[in-house]
Amino acid sequence: RAIGMKPRITFPDEIEFGFCPVKSPMRKVLLLQNVGTASAEFVMRSLNKCFTVTGEEMSMESGSSLMVEVFFTPPTAEPMEGEFEIEFLKGPVCYIAVSGTGKNVQVSLSTPSVSLEPSYISLASQSIVRVKNNSEIPIHFRWKSFSKESEEAVEKSRLLLELERMEDIERGSL
Repeated sequence: RAIGMKPRITFPDEIEFGFCPVKSPMRKVLLLQNVGTASAEFVMRSLNKCFTVTGEEMSMESGSSLMVEVFFTPPTAEPMEGEFEIEFLKGPVCYIAVSGTGKNVQVSLSTPSVSLEPSYISLASQSIVRVKNNSEIPIHFRWKSFSKESEEAVEKSRLLLELERMEDIERGSL
């Protein structure tokens, strides 16, 4: 029995992202090299949705290098662990351990609460609130009616059902 030419890719054993702001992607670039004697075709995918990779299907000729971007986007301020699975078209499956910790950044409002004066159709009321970002990371925010995503999803479902009910009533009257 003979063994033919094989690819050998230099993957790191683990990737450590360190601290990363919550819901803000952090990028690391891996330099992969094929030091084997054959071309390699493989699929690299994350087993944890907090960690992602650009382009899952990859191929490398013998002696070539490839830069791969991997991202960590922590959903909460806590440590996360996962793995990247590398599955060769003809060969073994390998794993890269990956970890990182989500961290809240210093963002605050200029006032803790806002009370608006009573208003009606011909009377407007307004107030100014400033968002203070005391970190170096750009932030994206939006005002929401609900404090939790689950509450928002329940209300959205309720409104969609109500809308469908109203459409059914309108169709019935035509």
